[in-house]
Amino acid sequence: MSKEKEANKNISRDMLESYRRVLYQVKDYFDSVDLNNHQLDIDTKMKLTKSILDAGGLLGKNFETLSILENKVEKEQVEEVKRRGGSKTSKFEQ
Repeated sequence: MSKEKEANKNISRDMLESYRRVLYQVKDYFDSVDLNNHQLDIDTKMKLTKSILDAGGLLGKNFETLSILENKVEKEQVEEVKRRGGSKTSKFEQ
């Protein structure tokens, strides 16, 4: 396998790990937001709610990208498996 192809596989895996880590951090942040906090005025609560909803729309696109990246890494991992005698991966193994 060429060095360039191997580097691309490593980048894909690293990107997948980074993507997952960041999305979990965003999830933790959203989980920590408390709109029932009585110290916040109504304008702040509305701005915060709008920001969360706007971010949710962007997150949907990121989840699609995450899915594509996961599929790419999975295919690369399957390709890495070397088989004797030219055997192929069965559906059970996928």
